Amino acid sequence: MKKMMKRIAASVAAVIVLAAGAGPLFAKQQGLTGTWTLSAEGYVLKMILVQTGKKVLGTLESTHGPMPMKGQFAKGRMTFTATGPDGIGGRLELSATGVLQADGTLAGDLTSTTTGHLRWTAVRSANR
Repeated sequence: MKKMMKRIAASVAAVIVLAAGAGPLFAKQQGLTGTWTLSAEGYVLKMILVQTGKKVLGTLESTHGPMPMKGQFAKGRMTFTATGPDGIGGRLELSATGVLQADGTLAGDLTSTTTGHLRWTAVRSANR
């Protein structure tokens, strides 16, 4: 009986360890795919990303309309460009780099033809 209890306890411990490791594994497999909220010095945009391998495609939703995005994600670093409709300052074009942080957020720098250089962060939405 004592041996059986030890086996059961060991099995339960193994299941707990495997379950605990599944969350980070799933996040790693999912990559950047999902809905994010991008904030850049007062600007807040919805960012929808789809990652296939290193390739990242998506949309930034701005007050001037949707902006198609394309870029890459490799070794924890994301680069992307986006082009949008003409706004008050002219045609909006962005180029950005960012790094996936330990907490799962993205942070980096972007350059916009209408607003210049900005620091940005992005948080994945809970409803992926």
